[in-house]
Amino acid sequence: MDHARSVSILTVKALRESGGFPVSVADEEIKRSLGYAVNEGLIIEPTSAASLAAVEKLKADGRIGREETIVPMLTGSGIKTLSEISKVLATQVL
Repeated sequence: MDHARSVSILTVKALRESGGFPVSVADEEIKRSLGYAVNEGLIIEPTSAASLAAVEKLKADGRIGREETIVPMLTGSGIKTLSEISKVLATQVL
C-alpha cells in the first residue's frame, strides 16, 4: 500500500472514531480567510487558511455554536508564499 493511501485510510478512521466529519471549502473561501489572517497579523500558508475557511463555513451552517471553542491548525509560514499571498490580497478589500 502506498503512503498516500495509508494516510487516507488513517484519516477516515480517525474521523469515524472521533465523530468528526470532513468539510470542503472553495478557493474563494480560502482567499477570504487568508485575507482575514493577514489583517489579524498572521502570515500563514494559503493551505492553512483552509482550516479558517472551514470554521467560518461551519459557523454559518450552524454546526459550530457561539459557545464552542475551536482551535484551527495554522501551520506553516506564509513567508515562502508571499508573492502568492500578495496576489490574493490585491483582489480583496480588507
